[in-house]
Amino acid sequence: MRRARLRGFTLVELLVVIAIIGILIGLLLPAVQAAREAARRSQCSNNLKQHGIALHNAHDTYKEFPPIIINQWVSLNPSSNTVIYRGKYAEPNNAGHKITYFYCLLPFLELRQLKEDPIWDNCVLAESRSKPGNWFDVDPVEVLQCPADDSEKQIQMGGYSWVMGGALRPVSLTSYVPNVQVFGRRTPGGSLNVWNVAWDNASGEQKIDKITDGTSNTIVEVEKPRITGESVVTANASSVQGINGKTDGCNLWAKTDIGPEAQGFFGCNCNDPNVTWDDEEGQWWMGDCTFTYNNQTRKFFQPPAKNRPREQQVIWNIYPIHAGGIVNALMADGSVRSITNNVDLFVWSALVTPNGRETESNN
Repeated sequence: MRRARLRGFTLVELLVVIAIIGILIGLLLPAVQAAREAARRSQCSNNLKQHGIALHNAHDTYKEFPPIIINQWVSLNPSSNTVIYRGKYAEPNNAGHKITYFYCLLPFLELRQLKEDPIWDNCVLAESRSKPGNWFDVDPVEVLQCPADDSEKQIQMGGYSWVMGGALRPVSLTSYVPNVQVFGRRTPGGSLNVWNVAWDNASGEQKIDKITDGTSNTIVEVEKPRITGESVVTANASSVQGINGKTDGCNLWAKTDIGPEAQGFFGCNCNDPNVTWDDEEGQWWMGDCTFTYNNQTRKFFQPPAKNRPREQQVIWNIYPIHAGGIVNALMADGSVRSITNNVDLFVWSALVTPNGRETESNN
């Protein structure tokens, strides 16, 4: 009795099957990557929505928005540029109070325990109670992190002899930054530049009724990569150190007493529509972004920039985190809008100003 021989696959058939599988994987992979990017973008947007709820609850509680950066020692030892802070988020006569925008929002983000963790009351430049030998903000805070942001979540910071002996210790960063035009205050001399915000208490005591352009037409926060430039950044006392000729920087969310390169905010980088030389990096040093163009005098701000290699980036620009050049923005009414880095200069500038009375659409 003859047995039937089992016929196996030929080499050609195996290669065809492998090729078909490869083609299917090639077709599916972009779809999987697109789905992951959409999920990350959605989470980033949801974080902003939580910030919006927290911001409105903070305003309801204190009848004003939180400041961006306040060092009450500066208020009590003022210079000619100092904005003396008398708002509700810090005691007016307590030189030890050092606060920031996101630090003030922590209780409204269900993170009161973290707000109370510094060993010194209402002071962000402090060691942790629960983790001695570390900054209180050593651990990345999920609601302050955009999952699509691929830059480092921490940097080394130190150099303050009265805090942990000046040793460099890891400190966490954020992917979101507040708008100086909404939360800032001009100095007695009328300036509102990056140094004024970082060093002169040029923010705070702002109320929602200042937003006369409409809360749905005004940006209060945007996404910004945690680190701009190389991913090796160190904050040592008042200086920020990168590794090339461009100005590197990062978004600290709970620190004072350091330069603007390490502080997370936007709304100070100007763009003059009459010229083109500032289109790449803006005019970040200006104290007033008012220009006259076609007989119209108004403020103009640097829109989100085109993506560059990290070694060519500059801290004053907003580089998109998402594919397609998209930057998510939190509006003052609590909604979130997706804005591309192709946005028109006039439209972007209108969205940044809370009371500029511009006519451009936010669409």
